[in-house]
Amino acid sequence: MVESVAQDGYLVVTWANWHYQDFVHTWVTHIKECGVTGYLVGAMDDKLMQVRHTGKFAPVRSSQGRSDNLL
Repeated sequence: MVESVAQDGYLVVTWANWHYQDFVHTWVTHIKECGVTGYLVGAMDDKLMQVRHTGKFAPVRSSQGRSDNLL
């Protein structure tokens, strides 16, 4: 998954829950304006995951513990 999202071998990541959805929306807007395409938004709750359906950005579900899915 990381290889498919990374830009020139780099990946910028942020994590948030619904409480910080305004921050994430602003962060994604600005990072896109800078030409960065290699980024991920980790959703720490189900409510932020629902943003996926709005098309504003596509969060990935975070989980507790180690995730081998991203490596």
